[in-house]
Amino acid sequence: MTDGTQPESGVDDFAPVAHVTSRVAHAVPVGQPTSVRQIAPSLLSAYAVEGGHAHLVGCRLREIPVVEIASAEGESSPESPRYYLIDTEQAKGELVGDELMRTLGLARLEDAQRPSTIAPNEVATILTTAFEAAGIAESERPHRNVRIVWCKRVEGKLEFTIGDAAADLGFAGWATVLSPPPFRCPVTGVETFRLAATSDGRIVAAEQLETCTVSGERLPRDETVRCAATDRVVAAHLTSICPASGLPVQTDWMVPCSMCQQKVSPACLESGRCATCRHLEATTAEDPRLLSVVGQFPELVRWRWLSVAESQTSLVVVARGIWQKRLLVIDRASGELRHAARGQRGSRDWKPIADLAAGPDL
Repeated sequence: MTDGTQPESGVDDFAPVAHVTSRVAHAVPVGQPTSVRQIAPSLLSAYAVEGGHAHLVGCRLREIPVVEIASAEGESSPESPRYYLIDTEQAKGELVGDELMRTLGLARLEDAQRPSTIAPNEVATILTTAFEAAGIAESERPHRNVRIVWCKRVEGKLEFTIGDAAADLGFAGWATVLSPPPFRCPVTGVETFRLAATSDGRIVAAEQLETCTVSGERLPRDETVRCAATDRVVAAHLTSICPASGLPVQTDWMVPCSMCQQKVSPACLESGRCATCRHLEATTAEDPRLLSVVGQFPELVRWRWLSVAESQTSLVVVARGIWQKRLLVIDRASGELRHAARGQRGSRDWKPIADLAAGPDL
């Protein structure tokens, strides 16, 4: 007592619990794994690591109490037992639903001893939390049959190593139903149990690996493309997008168009000209596509005939008069003049204008 009349804080709260604690039973789910050694084989065997290994680098089993509260013996209308999952850190209890009951294996229990890591005073706290969650009055608590089911929660980490490359995978779950989690490929997002390493030392989904037919590199599928010119799978960094077709082409296979000088896929050329230059359309200086070009080169309005075509990267403009013609290749993104040439009307030949800084000689 603190003043001779009031009970010390907590004494009355725990008195009914202490009465129950002395006869509380302990149980565990039948077949529940009890050690890391029992868990490790099923985890590690799930993964196929090409040229490497899977390791368990951290794993612990925590005792999670589930309190079974049943009616008192001799009651005329006994209720079915209810189970409360106890969060000992937050001192909270939650009624266990049917799905979690099946997961934890609460239908088949066997007697057990109180875990050595749990002190008697902790048992009293666990029971108090369960009774409060169940809304059972203090006066009723000593008359209830209670049992603490110790369910194991597993937390850990797997490490996969292939040469100098390494990747981690965390896992957590109830020991009764723990299953190996799939490895999520960091590049493609594909979930898998088969792992392999890229040439630059990244561990990825083995199913997503491709081998570049040019360099021999092993790369994630997302980092390879099929060359439109050779129909071979190659590393994306060895290709460029053909401005005429918009398709990836092995860079060293691309050839310049004889007219606009853009490097394109050989498949886009006919008589040396790319698809863009073969599909020029007649237009006027008022064409919205030419507004910025005319603003940059106002002399264009003096030419009798104008035609234009667009590639993925460039705007190709041809200006024709009675005797002369001019060619402008403008970068669509920057508006910069990339190429200019002059020629005679009626001739297919173009003579490049070397000094672009001096202007296209319009």
